[in-house]
Amino acid sequence: MATTTINPFHEKLAKGVLKSTWSGVGVISTSTTIAYGPASLPQYPDKTIECRGDFLSAGLSIRGCSIATGVYNTLNDSRGEGNALTFTAADTKTCLEHPLFIKPTVSTATANTARAITITIMAYSNRR
Repeated sequence: MATTTINPFHEKLAKGVLKSTWSGVGVISTSTTIAYGPASLPQYPDKTIECRGDFLSAGLSIRGCSIATGVYNTLNDSRGEGNALTFTAADTKTCLEHPLFIKPTVSTATANTARAITITIMAYSNRR
């Protein structure tokens, strides 16, 4: 089975503000494995994650790790430990942790169902 990696697109909007976007998230194929490349945002401690699009049966989680090829764990939203940073519908949440690498993971979905989910991380730094 082939693997396709979707990497984030980074756009620096202003000094201390970075926008990272993954487009086409949630498309599952029986013939191709979809992987999502991580964003490395160590200089941006404040992160707001926005998910928009047609989720259908998809469930997304935002995961982080200190090593790019390590085991990614589900992060928590700003309400604290035990409030996983997961999405089953369009929403905007703030990330509690500050891992070196961050990426989306599709946790549940139906194969061969087209989705148009876009995940955007607005990352901010107080270093201006």
